[in-house]
Amino acid sequence: MFVAEDVGHESMLKVRPIGGNPPAVRKGPIRRLFFDKKFSMIVSAGHTDWNATPGTPRKIHHPTGSVNMDSNDLVESVSKDDRNIAALTHAGGIIFGFIPSLIVYLLKKDSGSVWLVQQSREALNFQITVLIACVVASILSALLIGLFIFPLIFIANLIFCVIAAVKASNGEVYRYPLTLRLLN
Repeated sequence: MFVAEDVGHESMLKVRPIGGNPPAVRKGPIRRLFFDKKFSMIVSAGHTDWNATPGTPRKIHHPTGSVNMDSNDLVESVSKDDRNIAALTHAGGIIFGFIPSLIVYLLKKDSGSVWLVQQSREALNFQITVLIACVVASILSALLIGLFIFPLIFIANLIFCVIAAVKASNGEVYRYPLTLRLLN
């Protein structure tokens, strides 16, 4: 959850996470702000009435005039193609490991939607974590401990990838648990 504050310039916005972390100032045209897993506010140039309570119409101030928008209008819509690509990226990790998520991430990181890039990065981080766990399990297999760890890694990979694919096909953001966040 984030709190956003207008800093008095039409193309700058101060965004800080709730919890007291230091604020970050976003410069340049503001295109999309993610407030939580499902809600985003689309702002091109201008500023918005941040003090409006959730569920009430929010006024977007734009140089061409003010526009009233309901909070239902501000929910981010993810295209069906992006949802399908993300679902296949997550599901492909079951059989092909990190390869599908690496391909999607490299192809879409500059030109793809923010949601798709975030999902492919999340899948890539998880598959790298699974690869590291497999390397550790193979080293431990000399002590016969790793032989018991391999099935656990496979089952966890299967379960988490299926959950992520279902969430991605619904257009929801999914964060894998127990994942090293190597790519930011």
